[in-house]
Amino acid sequence: MAAKKYLDYAGLQEFYAKLSQKYGVALQFKGTVQNIAALPDLSTDPVKTGYVYNIVEEGETTSDFVEGAGHVLRAGSNVAIINTAQEGDPAVLKFDILAGFFSVDDKLTFGDTMPANPADGDTFLYMGETTYDYTEQTVTASSNPKALGYYEEDGGVYTLTNDEVPVQIYRAFSDGTDTYFTKSATPQVGDAVYTISGGVVTDTNETVDTVTGDIITITNTTTAGDLTRTAASDEYIKEKSYYTRAEEYVTGVIYVYNATAGEWEAQSSGDTYIPITTQEIDALFD
Repeated sequence: MAAKKYLDYAGLQEFYAKLSQKYGVALQFKGTVQNIAALPDLSTDPVKTGYVYNIVEEGETTSDFVEGAGHVLRAGSNVAIINTAQEGDPAVLKFDILAGFFSVDDKLTFGDTMPANPADGDTFLYMGETTYDYTEQTVTASSNPKALGYYEEDGGVYTLTNDEVPVQIYRAFSDGTDTYFTKSATPQVGDAVYTISGGVVTDTNETVDTVTGDIITITNTTTAGDLTRTAASDEYIKEKSYYTRAEEYVTGVIYVYNATAGEWEAQSSGDTYIPITTQEIDALFD
């Protein structure tokens, strides 16, 4: 099969540079919108010349376009805001369709959001922030999450963990009938005291009252007598989950949709896809 050309990230930057020279203003990619109606209002929204938008759906241009109303805008087109007024006159902002300055063998769109409802073989240049998949990992008492480069999650935010042990060891103290736990094998007066049942940790809201070697008492009026350290009854509780991170969508990478697999697959230069060269882009503006 003959190689298909696409505009890669470097090529897109060259293309933008040439367009910027053409319009006399720097172009800035501002994101993807679903349709023409979702474009900003040129008369009221805080927009600037040079802003570029990718439009997901096919639509019909309006009077806000340089091309005028009633023209077909193909799905995946990109438009830029330009000033159509003569020098010295008040600004007249319009959308200008960027499609047509270059061509590719297969339809290629770009944006910061992966397209919805793609068809098999669709190509897309992802320009959003790199996204990641996080996969929960199985850990043992001897695992070192920090050394393994694992992440922990809090409120949907993932950060590298500083935990060097994946479980909290609750140290047991017993009077032969009841067992209580602290987080230290050598607790201090005032340390919190817990009970554990079926792996569920409960804070008793009591604290260590006295410490004499391996024996403690707690400020629980229903517990009389000494509690002796009972290491064999220690509980190992996994209090959080740990995750590995893998790149999902990477800025500047071309993806091709595989309908059989139901996913976007990253592409690189090779037998099937090759980039349009900067020389070819330059030639479009000669």
